[in-house]
Amino acid sequence: MVGPVAIAPPHQGHGHGTTLMLAMLDRASAHEVADPLMLIGDPEYYARFGFTADATREWRVPGPVERHRLLARGVAVPDAAGIIGPRR
Repeated sequence: MVGPVAIAPPHQGHGHGTTLMLAMLDRASAHEVADPLMLIGDPEYYARFGFTADATREWRVPGPVERHRLLARGVAVPDAAGIIGPRR
């Protein structure tokens, strides 16, 4: 799980969120963990980084979640029913 990214309101609109997301994606790629990535966030914002809810429709997660905000990116994202939670 990555994100969501939060920028204080006075600093929004200056590209800081994009900079943070691109740095995270570069770092994940460098550590060979760039696929799959999941987050809970605004689909309109995170779509620019390749995140969608297309593969997560059947997922179950602990706690309340707005289904359209459960996003993932990458070709290795499982698109079958299942549950996600902490690694053990």
